[in-house]
Amino acid sequence: MDQYGSRFIQQKYDVTSEEEKDLIFEEILPQANSLMNDVFGNYVVQKLFEYGTDPQRATLADQLLGSVLKLTKSMYGCRVVQKALEFISLDQKKLLI
Repeated sequence: MDQYGSRFIQQKYDVTSEEEKDLIFEEILPQANSLMNDVFGNYVVQKLFEYGTDPQRATLADQLLGSVLKLTKSMYGCRVVQKALEFISLDQKKLLI
């Protein structure tokens, strides 16, 4: 939820190993709901949807269940929902919608 921390994670995520990406994901997951609607945190969650593994995307999409309407009404949350719909499976899209 910090501008510089968010940028740091976004930049490092592109050049880290798969093991490091897993560690980043595990650290961020408990805070994912808060980050989705945050001015800086939403970018990190978008990055996870874009570059995460399919199981990670599925886990993040599960975090969206029950929150889609609220997020779509938010300036930052709507971006996360849009990014999720780009990268999650068709079955998960149906669940969210």
